[in-house]
Amino acid sequence: MAAARLLADEAAVRGARDCLQVHGGMGFTWEAEVHLHLKRAWVRAQRGSGGTESEELLAVGLLMEAG
Repeated sequence: MAAARLLADEAAVRGARDCLQVHGGMGFTWEAEVHLHLKRAWVRAQRGSGGTESEELLAVGLLMEAG
């Protein structure tokens, strides 16, 4: 679950940034609410257990499988 969360959060931020880049200045207007998607992606990436905690859980899980 930690790996899925890391990948999903990274993909959401990357996708929103790419979308904003494509829309240019229009992305910051209310006509194209791209900036809201980027802000939501940032919030989702920082909510609850941060990326470092998910990374630690993933590392512990991988160590347990290897050992």
